[in-house]
Amino acid sequence: FLQALSVVMRWMLFVLTACLPTAANDVCIDNAQGWIPRHSVAGYYVIVFHKDSATIHRSLDWRVELDVRPNTLRDVEAQIVQRIGLANPERYKRLEPLARRQSSGRTVFGFFRAATVPKRMHSEDPCEGRVLAFEGGQFVWPGI
Repeated sequence: FLQALSVVMRWMLFVLTACLPTAANDVCIDNAQGWIPRHSVAGYYVIVFHKDSATIHRSLDWRVELDVRPNTLRDVEAQIVQRIGLANPERYKRLEPLARRQSSGRTVFGFFRAATVPKRMHSEDPCEGRVLAFEGGQFVWPGI
């Protein structure tokens, strides 16, 4: 119980401090509602979908703009692999053929809708809003 309480308290502290004024300009950082970490976390990405484009974030000051908006989660995964690279390429190389054999839309990454409680996305889900991507396939909150 105490361990679970400790995890919840750390998460609350992170959420409360995710949008504080910065010393440099005293403006609130738009942190995609607290999901984008201040420092890069290996294997974790936040994708923000716009009308005709998308932005892939690794931290508040590290992002890649996509001119063409990906339509499927597999397209998003391919963009991350091609344009950014992987934290664990050996793991991806082993799992990618298995994912392709299991299902036409299956991905190696785990994709979650960024909401109050993140919800796993499936290949047929629309790519919109804010999406969290984890190379390992499982939701592991980097703030904890």
